[in-house]
Amino acid sequence: MFTIPKEATPSANIPYYIVSVVYAGADPATIEEQVVNKLEQRFKSISLIKNVKSTSSANMGIISLEFYPNKKDVDATNDIKAAIDQVYPTLPSDVKVPTLKKVDISNTPIYTFSVAAHYPTEMIYDKVKALEDKIKSTP
Repeated sequence: MFTIPKEATPSANIPYYIVSVVYAGADPATIEEQVVNKLEQRFKSISLIKNVKSTSSANMGIISLEFYPNKKDVDATNDIKAAIDQVYPTLPSDVKVPTLKKVDISNTPIYTFSVAAHYPTEMIYDKVKALEDKIKSTP
């Protein structure tokens, strides 16, 4: 499997998207009430949406969106971005702009990392971002 070139991996169109939002310093209940619920409510009104699920944890909320297969990727992406743009101005000012990713099995990561430390959340976020940039720049 490790010797198969990426081009030889079969492509599969999965109508599944992940929206993640960072609210540094917020507890799960606050994120759910002030951020995730507002986004979920707006996402549920998008046409051809099949399922909306979310999880809220300290500092972060993640919303999974599944569409019916007949929803075009470009339309799904545009609809999600429009929903985020509509809701974002109503969120607390410390909330980072939500990020959107389409699930793509051909871009499955080789390594996954978790970071934990006894530092303030903002400091961990900054250090992890710097680490991410270093990893991405490694040949």
